[in-house]
Amino acid sequence: MSRLVLSKHFHLRAFGTGALTLLIALSVLCMMASVARAVSITYTSRAAFNAATINQQIITFNSDLAVGQTATPYPSGLTTGGVAFSTAGGPNPLYVIDTSHSGGVFFFNGGGGPYLNDNNYSAASTMTAILPANTRAVGAEIGLQTTAGITTFTSSIGLSTGENFQFTTLPVDPAFSFIGFVSDQNITSITFRAQGNGTNNGSGSYENFTIAGVPEPSTLALTSLAVAGLGALAFRTRRLRNAGS
Repeated sequence: MSRLVLSKHFHLRAFGTGALTLLIALSVLCMMASVARAVSITYTSRAAFNAATINQQIITFNSDLAVGQTATPYPSGLTTGGVAFSTAGGPNPLYVIDTSHSGGVFFFNGGGGPYLNDNNYSAASTMTAILPANTRAVGAEIGLQTTAGITTFTSSIGLSTGENFQFTTLPVDPAFSFIGFVSDQNITSITFRAQGNGTNNGSGSYENFTIAGVPEPSTLALTSLAVAGLGALAFRTRRLRNAGS
């Protein structure tokens, strides 16, 4: 009888130690994930960006044009679709401009709908977007509204994660280029600066600004690890029970 009691205590002790070890390992993994440096994937294809994200919200700026206007100013910035846009580094306000606007060579006249424009023809000017909570992906068609004489521009983009990216030789108006980011951490803001590759400059523009979420591979990985660990623990416990019987 004493042998059976000792064996039961041994099994319980082994199970408790294994479970505690597993819990500690999971806690360490969670802490490592929370303090890890952000890693964002860059997309230059909207189709690939769409495939990597979920719950997209696309801001087309259609509702931000005043009735009867093809260009509407926003001196205090623009908040639309839960995103707050602002400009800095220049005296002029943001504008929402329709591609039907007849402003000459300064504008995107290729059709396709309204776009948000920085309206400051300075390389020092930036557009910042403050994003809603739990945004893990952000992207847009970006472009440079400029005068004749510039054929390409360089875009500098900074994320709230501390990452900075630069894209060179992007085409200017009337062309837009898609740039998107998917991060393993929440993105709370994005800052966009455009500089013409030439003697003149232009003003940065957004079209179809998109925010989204992403699937949670880290959560799935931790869950799989926990299940595997509990399975291994159960197997070890059965072996110990069989050995003690």
